[in-house]
Amino acid sequence: MENNFSDLIGKRVKAVFKDGDKNKVVVGILNEATNKYLLIDDAIIGLGDNFIFCVPQEGNNVPRY
Repeated sequence: MENNFSDLIGKRVKAVFKDGDKNKVVVGILNEATNKYLLIDDAIIGLGDNFIFCVPQEGNNVPRY
């Protein structure tokens, strides 16, 4: 599974995924993006069947170190 999330590393993003029967939202800085998971701040979000989406948010001018 290939993704283009690596273009968003260092930017503020919003990710939505299912946890049981509820949708969960994580907003923060995307620190790592692989073919299996996203690391947003200190939350790891798997890119499996429960993953819904990840989109950039306003205020993306976060410096990358």
